[in-house]
Amino acid sequence: MKRMRLGEQVAQIKEEYPIGTRLKLIAMKHPQPTVPSGAVGEVVYIDNIGTLKIQWDNGRTFGIVVTDDKFEVMSKPK
Repeated sequence: MKRMRLGEQVAQIKEEYPIGTRLKLIAMKHPQPTVPSGAVGEVVYIDNIGTLKIQWDNGRTFGIVVTDDKFEVMSKPK
């Protein structure tokens, strides 16, 4: 299996989870997550290593690592 370069991975993440995508957090790998499971938020930025920066409905801003954290897509922008 061919490994993708980081740039290709980030491009794929940006295509799959564009800004405006609404997500629901299931579980976060972070040892002390600041966002509870079940929280809902919106992708507001994707950094150069592919972390989804989320503005959570509870007012917090915290990133999701696509390969580590568990979440579901609620909706995508039109």
